Amino acid sequence: VADMTPAVETMPSRLRLTFRGRPPLESGLAIRVRARLSPPNRAAVPGGFDFQREAYFQRLGAVGFSIGPIIKLPDLGAPPFRARIVSAIDHQRNMLTERIISVVGGSTGAIAAALVTGKRGQIADSDNDNMRAAGIYHIVSISGLHMVLAAGLFFWGARIFLVAIPGLSSRYPAKKWAAAFAMAGAVAYNVFSGSEVATERSLIMTLVIFGAILFDRPALAMRNLAISGLLIMMMEPETVLGPSFQMSFGAVAGLIAYGELERQRRISSDEKGMLWRGALFRWFLAPSIGILMTTFIAGLATAPFQAFHFHRLNPFGVLGNALAIPLCSFIVMPSALLGVILLPFGLDAPVWWVMGKGVSGIQEFAAWVSSLDGAVAVVRRFDTWTLGLMTLGILFTTFWSTAVLRLSGAVLIVAGAVLAKNTASPDLILDPSGQTALLRGKDGRMVLLGPKRPGFALQQWLPGDRDLRGARDPSLTDGALCDKLGCVARLPDGKSVSIVLDAQAFAEDCERAAIVITALTAPQSCWAQAEVYDRSFFENYGATYLYRQKNGWRLETARNERIDRPWSPKPVQRVYQPQPATIDPAAVAPPMPSQTWDSQSPDEPQ
Repeated sequence: VADMTPAVETMPSRLRLTFRGRPPLESGLAIRVRARLSPPNRAAVPGGFDFQREAYFQRLGAVGFSIGPIIKLPDLGAPPFRARIVSAIDHQRNMLTERIISVVGGSTGAIAAALVTGKRGQIADSDNDNMRAAGIYHIVSISGLHMVLAAGLFFWGARIFLVAIPGLSSRYPAKKWAAAFAMAGAVAYNVFSGSEVATERSLIMTLVIFGAILFDRPALAMRNLAISGLLIMMMEPETVLGPSFQMSFGAVAGLIAYGELERQRRISSDEKGMLWRGALFRWFLAPSIGILMTTFIAGLATAPFQAFHFHRLNPFGVLGNALAIPLCSFIVMPSALLGVILLPFGLDAPVWWVMGKGVSGIQEFAAWVSSLDGAVAVVRRFDTWTLGLMTLGILFTTFWSTAVLRLSGAVLIVAGAVLAKNTASPDLILDPSGQTALLRGKDGRMVLLGPKRPGFALQQWLPGDRDLRGARDPSLTDGALCDKLGCVARLPDGKSVSIVLDAQAFAEDCERAAIVITALTAPQSCWAQAEVYDRSFFENYGATYLYRQKNGWRLETARNERIDRPWSPKPVQRVYQPQPATIDPAAVAPPMPSQTWDSQSPDEPQ
């Protein structure tokens, strides 16, 4: 319809499209493609990941997938200067990725390339799963570990070179020059690896640390972490709500607190004249203990955020990191830096081969750790208040220096863990599309109700209920019946829940079902016979969790009337509620802005 077509200036300037396979595309190309677009998806879980918020801050106006051939267009003129720079960098990243994969081969080469260029699309799913189960997936996500290793190699390499020059270090600040060189190298590494959010955050923290050296300040202190946090919140405030920000800052805060305790212990040991620490302890035992303790501390500090966002913990993460980190630190990352240096001279192939051997060792360790019984512990979903209590405990434990205050932080963490363990599970989960639901069956497990299997939503729903079944598990639909008009299943008390897909099913389902869910507009007569969640409800409140209580249901919704955000405006219309007086069964729902229900003209879900 002509009057419904948006003006060009109101169309989104950025889109995210998904293509089948690996089309020959690269940054800077002008293309024409037929695609199906839609607004960014709403949150599938109340309090969970909100893609609309993420898209708003990324200035992403639509998402979709291609449904036709890709046609490359002739040159449409010079793109903006920034776009040309980005395209040139991306072209070099693609070339280096293919170069490393061609030398190393397979998923091992893809992992090696991801550590250098940040492109992880060719890593095998089995390797991704193994590294997650072993607690070492952070190795392939360029963040703090990689930035510290890269910047450290730049720093120590430059410092050794400057010190080797006779008389230079005694007359000039060679350490500051090396720090400046490391800062430049860290910036270059961030740009070339894709400059993702986690990498940018690590870059800022690294620059603050080396900036402290330039200004003769302590290079490792909690105030430097605070400066980094303030800078990130000024530039990217939306990341505060994400797992990457919370886990990285929690881990670094814990490690700084542990480092301070270790420093005090060393001073106390030196004052007592402990002579038993010889070369064996300094060169072999101390590094091993350091790796184990830092992994253990970082794991404890990030556990609440990992459990909240991903509903899983990795009990053997200490073992996985103890095996993988030395390979990454002493073989993989130095080889990566040397390979990039030798690439222009055509001498890089042997170095990538050595790097591949290190990555292959990491893969074997990850596969072994992930095969152990209990490698993955699924955690029940808990609310943000419980996470806030545990976060406050982490802050008390890391920020305060007195033993009593730190002990109070440990008490808060334990209290939060107890609350998380005793959190109630929903008995009914409603997808914001109005076409899918998850309800608790007679055996206590969740039953999928609906004509489709929303993979992304199920990945959030099932782990939150400590359910290890995959999205394609056939047992998910046990007890559910579907046809072209709708789907129906029963709750443990015998009452039925119905999803109406076609308006013709309203007459029967509203009479027989206790709860009616639909993406359509339900007729007014349905409200008097059943509890209805129709299109107006989902437009206003989005994804919903329902908890059974003695006097009915308690609802937890993704949106509410008190919150008004640019990416999620406050609901402007309340859900229709029937009056206590008698209702004409032949009456239909009040006209909606874009749809009126008509029993003679079945509507479409969309």
